[in-house]
Amino acid sequence: MAYIFGIDVSKWQGDFNFIEAAGEGVQFAILRGAYSTGKDAKFDQYYTAAGEAGLHRGVYQYCMATTPDAARQEAAFLHDAVLRGRQFDLPVYLDVEDNSLRAIGRRRLTDVVKAWCDYLEERGFWVGIYSSKSFFSTNLYDAELQYYAHWVAQWARVCTYTPASLLGMWQFGGETNLLRSNKVAGVVCDQDYMIADYPSMIRAAGKNGYTAGGGSGAQGYLAGTNISRAPNTLVRYTTEYTGTNKYGFEVGIDRNGIALSNPIYGVGNMKKPPGGYVLSGHGTAGEWLYGHVKENYKVRIEGNQVVPIKGIWRTLNGVNTGRGEDQLILYNRGGSTGTNPYGFEVGVGSDGRALEKPVYGKGNRTIPAGGFVLSGHGTAGVWLFERVNKGTRILFDAAAEVIQVE
Repeated sequence: MAYIFGIDVSKWQGDFNFIEAAGEGVQFAILRGAYSTGKDAKFDQYYTAAGEAGLHRGVYQYCMATTPDAARQEAAFLHDAVLRGRQFDLPVYLDVEDNSLRAIGRRRLTDVVKAWCDYLEERGFWVGIYSSKSFFSTNLYDAELQYYAHWVAQWARVCTYTPASLLGMWQFGGETNLLRSNKVAGVVCDQDYMIADYPSMIRAAGKNGYTAGGGSGAQGYLAGTNISRAPNTLVRYTTEYTGTNKYGFEVGIDRNGIALSNPIYGVGNMKKPPGGYVLSGHGTAGEWLYGHVKENYKVRIEGNQVVPIKGIWRTLNGVNTGRGEDQLILYNRGGSTGTNPYGFEVGVGSDGRALEKPVYGKGNRTIPAGGFVLSGHGTAGVWLFERVNKGTRILFDAAAEVIQVE
């Protein structure tokens, strides 16, 4: 049984440093989304920062509801203000601990919890209950709640909650901590062990914003567009820059859906190609991206699935225009290219096949009758030389200004 170390935090932790926490071994964070029907002031900041630190994320709502109708209202607020449009690969918890809840009695409080859980479960969320071991046993009919995930607080050296099979998450310390320092990243906060493999189960089930059978990105499914990149997810960015950290693979896809390079690791915050987008993958999703998308492949988005098409395509920098630095230009008009000698050029006959290996240092290549000349400078010239030999077939899509090398 694995015990994965994590934390739960709210606005009381201030400007918490999740990157530093990750460096201290924290692998997940459960964020307070709301106190009853008030959104936690730090939630948005924490959600983004925890994702950028590569942490698994869950969320909880502090319960003040004393009737099932009020519980559904709290759940609706959490759904609309916090959950909608986001992903959590840990459960969504109702925090049941306030002293005021004891006064409504065990029966009504159990019904309150059920109403909240059922509302969000009907909307595709993996839900659970947080409370202390003693509160579970004395203020709730816990036997009626065993269907839901359990997060038990017991600040001790061991958790004695039973049945142990229900213990998916254990809060082992806070201000009092018998297992380690009560501070993470220099801040006192509650600390937890995750015992159940919630990330795998939630993704596989397609809960909490994921798509069943692949929402993690492990099989090329997008978690979303222009959202924070969570652990093991694949995201498409159409913004000017991705805003991501360096812990992932990224690749630019041009306006014709062509990959401009192999996916690049360790840089982050990639700039979007004009008219295109960037694919950014973390963890298993990054590994999928690196293994399946290569430079000059075409990439299609079908629903939320990324579909790479093997081959060699390239968008031209122009047709019958001047050739700039590192540009690939196609010429099919006039007698010759009019280029200088500082590049590679190859003639392509009317049958679409290269007449020779690209030649460097001559320039002003004669345009074959019914064919064209490809002229590349700098990196574009090297690209041309490496991919074209005498007899290579080259197709030209004039509408898109794209060539395909077969």
